[in-house]
Amino acid sequence: MAYRKMTYYRDWDELPVLLTLEQCAVVLNMSYERVRRWAQTGILPATKIESTWRVSKQKLKEFFDKAEEIA
Repeated sequence: MAYRKMTYYRDWDELPVLLTLEQCAVVLNMSYERVRRWAQTGILPATKIESTWRVSKQKLKEFFDKAEEIA
């Protein structure tokens, strides 16, 4: 994967409404490849729009809440 300039967010409110998988990887502090696999297998609630995966900020929040309940 080529080097990409990443934007780091300080607050949840700064996140865009629809996040790319690269942005999700930064927020989750995980590799892009793992986040992509999670999107493809349905672990991460993502939607494929044309050729790019997008994750709703609200769905990502629900994903966090669900993960906290399990842990």
